[in-house]
Amino acid sequence: MKMQEQEFSVWPLMIDMLTSLLIIIILFNFFDEILRPENLEQKLVEIRRAQFLEEFTASFNEELRSNKIQIDSKFDYLQITFSDRILFGSGSFQLNPQGAAILGRFRNLIPSNAKNKIINFIQVEGHTDPNRISNSFTFPVDNWDLSAARAIAVVRFLIDTNNKNQVLPSLFSANGFGQFQPVSKDDNKNRRIEIKVYFSDKQSTINGQG
Repeated sequence: MKMQEQEFSVWPLMIDMLTSLLIIIILFNFFDEILRPENLEQKLVEIRRAQFLEEFTASFNEELRSNKIQIDSKFDYLQITFSDRILFGSGSFQLNPQGAAILGRFRNLIPSNAKNKIINFIQVEGHTDPNRISNSFTFPVDNWDLSAARAIAVVRFLIDTNNKNQVLPSLFSANGFGQFQPVSKDDNKNRRIEIKVYFSDKQSTINGQG
């Protein structure tokens, strides 16, 4: 009878040991998954993106509500779309006063050189509609010229060395796509400037694979 009691008393101890072992294995797998470099990078990107998105939304709340500006959150970057009408005059690559004011507010959200621990890369893209430029004898001669010149104008404004919140020029690239990446049948939506703010230093994501 005593032998049976001893056998029965061992079972709870074994169950406790197995339970503890199972908990240890689960915790080990959990922390192993969390602490992998690629997962830490993803969490860091998410935190950076969320921080910038909160600041941008607060600064451009009115424009976002009126659809003058749109913002789309991707895995490792934010895509900010500006209607060309709020930045440039028709067929022009010179920023208008309204565009300069809007981009000035955007520039204030970009950390200065010494404080930038958030943004890794900013890609500015110009897009047009398929309508040909009326005067093709002077620059810009076509939509390639116009889209690229607009993207460059935005970058030059953002890296203005006379601004106290100076950012590194190496943070930026400017690209012109002409009319060849439409997003709508409505040309008003195709004429746009897209600014992609990247929060990862992985070159593959900068090349559009993220």
